[in-house]
Amino acid sequence: MQEYIVYMGSKPAGDFSASAIHIDMLQQVFGSRASNSLVRSYKRSFNGFVAKLTEEEMQQMKAPHNKVMGFRGVSQQVKRTSVESDIIIGVLDSGIWPESDSFDDEGFGPPPSKWIGTCQGFSNFTCNNKIIGAKYYRSSGQFGQEDLQSPRDSDGHGTHTASTAAGLGFPPKNYFADPIAIGAFHAMKNGVLTSTSAGNDGPVLASITNFSPWSLSVAASTIDRDFFTKVQLGDSNVFEGVSINTFELNDKYPLIYGGDAPNTAAGFSGNSSRFCFPSTLNPNLVTGKIVLCDIETNGTGAFLAGAFSLPASHLSARDGSSIANYINSTSNPTASIFKSTEVSDALAPYIVSFSSRPDIAAPGVRILAAWPPIAPVSGVKVIIEKSAYIKSFNPTWSPAAIKSALMTTATPMSAKQNREAEFAYGAGNIDPVKAIDPGLVYDADEIDYVKYLCGLGYSTRALRLVTGDNSVCSAATNGTVWNLNYPSFALSSLTKESITGMFNRTVTNVGSSVSTYKATVIGAPEGLDIQKLSFVLKVEGKVGDNIVSASLVWDDGVHQVRTPIVVLALT
Repeated sequence: MQEYIVYMGSKPAGDFSASAIHIDMLQQVFGSRASNSLVRSYKRSFNGFVAKLTEEEMQQMKAPHNKVMGFRGVSQQVKRTSVESDIIIGVLDSGIWPESDSFDDEGFGPPPSKWIGTCQGFSNFTCNNKIIGAKYYRSSGQFGQEDLQSPRDSDGHGTHTASTAAGLGFPPKNYFADPIAIGAFHAMKNGVLTSTSAGNDGPVLASITNFSPWSLSVAASTIDRDFFTKVQLGDSNVFEGVSINTFELNDKYPLIYGGDAPNTAAGFSGNSSRFCFPSTLNPNLVTGKIVLCDIETNGTGAFLAGAFSLPASHLSARDGSSIANYINSTSNPTASIFKSTEVSDALAPYIVSFSSRPDIAAPGVRILAAWPPIAPVSGVKVIIEKSAYIKSFNPTWSPAAIKSALMTTATPMSAKQNREAEFAYGAGNIDPVKAIDPGLVYDADEIDYVKYLCGLGYSTRALRLVTGDNSVCSAATNGTVWNLNYPSFALSSLTKESITGMFNRTVTNVGSSVSTYKATVIGAPEGLDIQKLSFVLKVEGKVGDNIVSASLVWDDGVHQVRTPIVVLALT
């Protein structure tokens, strides 16, 4: 039995009892079991409900006016294409746990004929028709005792992100010194779009760690679901933290501060054990107890942070201090951690504070996905990858075209929720269904990126470290950075009083050949003049804030191709 969303369209006008209507519908199919089947009714923004159904019951619930969807998933009636079965997604991460139900290959055919990879597995790892290949490596070539010399995941991040088809990024030094940027360049040359995490160093500006223009950097936006986990102390005080905890303790347990339980036999002091790093805690002192741990960033107090393989809750610094004070005030401190509760987040979507600043945003917070049972407790950020879906409808599109389609069809987000505006959420929140038919795209290929790198002042030697071929910087390839055919316009200025810049762009029609588009600038603040000159975008004037934004929208009556325009005044 699985939970399904039954979507019934817009909510009826006037007052109506959503739960009564939904139970009545279920009763017509299931009789007296209806009330037990209903999980939740939706009535504020649309009409629908969540119900626990078998596969057969789900089929019975389908009607011309109903849309039945797998819970928290993409609509099962969303437009699909047979090409999807030929799409291969590559994930560079900490490994994968092949036994997870998320990687069950039931119903999958053999790997595509173009697949030439291998499964570097041994007796403890096998591939199937869903995980069609896997390899492991360390860049140094040296493996430690703690390493599993296998593609098997012992960290958790790789399994979690692979089950949502995601990517992972690492801090770059420069394009020619950044293996992710170099690898993504070669992927681009072979028609593959690389999607990366923007990074976890937000919310400050210029915190992005993956910013090569030939890849797609993605920030983590929230969804309308959140999880909270309460902690109750022996003195009955209750604190609410964040985690996904599925355990029921049903009792209070002894409570100890990690800094008071160092594993001195292994050479650790309280300065290490307070963070609860592996091997730093004395097993004899913490077994059977709840441990208060600090987290390394900003010294904030918490039990534990992230996705958990044991009861845990991530608390604020203030609450962590209160709990520490409680421990020091009694000779027998105790606590209990409750099972997580799910609540609605009415402010969603917005960019989570830790996320760096991207090309685009996608749901990446509180995402339920696979997790290996041997992985340690760890923070998790998930980036949802939808470019494969776009590619399945448009298999001849370049990586730049797919990136453009995702960015220009993204749903605008609110600067009221993120004061950094486009520097927080990029082009907006991803809408992959719209992106399969964007109307126009800003396309680019290898030579465009070579011109971009030459425009940055790269020497021929530095250029070839990225391209891996005999490319040279010359008069013919020396472009300007701001004229890269990118689906956004960003201009920085040392002052608010004198803003000027020009951008050359080319759009390619991938829709109807008889379309006529009209370009409109939307949202330009007073004092800032934005002109379109045979598709040269000219920005000039003055601004009142350090960050101002507008949009250029191409509209043919069917498609609205939106490109963000951002001005950053540094003083």
